[in-house]
Amino acid sequence: EKHKGNAAMIQSKLEFAFATHATDLAKAIEALDMCLKINEGHDLLGVAMVEAMESIKTAAIHADARAELANLLEKAAEELAVGHVSKHGSNELVQLLGDCGIQEPKLETAIKSAWTFAYGE
Repeated sequence: EKHKGNAAMIQSKLEFAFATHATDLAKAIEALDMCLKINEGHDLLGVAMVEAMESIKTAAIHADARAELANLLEKAAEELAVGHVSKHGSNELVQLLGDCGIQEPKLETAIKSAWTFAYGE
């Protein structure tokens, strides 16, 4: 009986995640976390399903960091275009690059080089 209850809760959380992911990704990720927690010690989800959920969570983290990085670079470009050099976000750049999960080292190096060229850091 307990497995049926846990399976029903997992199903409910998965349905919620599917329904809300486009409008509220954070809530969808919370639902996936709850599914994984309910699954602990019960193995109701297969290995592939658990791995897929973990991949989705990682992709969401990367997407948020990439959006923040894009905003940071956009603000820097706007500042530099008018000759203003505030270096706003300098402390965040390296952390954001790490959180973005960029797989191409040349891209990361190019972003750092452009930042250094623009701001002399």
